[in-house]
Amino acid sequence: MNQQAKPKFLLEDASMSEQLRLLNLEQTKAKTALGKTLIYKLVSTGEFPAPVPLTKSGSRVGWLQSEVDAYILRCVATRNRRAA
Repeated sequence: MNQQAKPKFLLEDASMSEQLRLLNLEQTKAKTALGKTLIYKLVSTGEFPAPVPLTKSGSRVGWLQSEVDAYILRCVATRNRRAA
């Protein structure tokens, strides 16, 4: 049987694929309960992950789900430290 080589851009590892899942702005807003203006303000101060440009012009961007999840976990950890 002749097996064709898989393109290099295809990921073998499902966990790697999940780590690389991108969220658009609307999904990022829904996941964080933050608005567009605040997201970009937090990005500019380094408090929120920067978006990944998806086009040369940067007109389309996405956020790595894993980084948004890490941001949420940091917020929870901060809350828990304050409550202790």
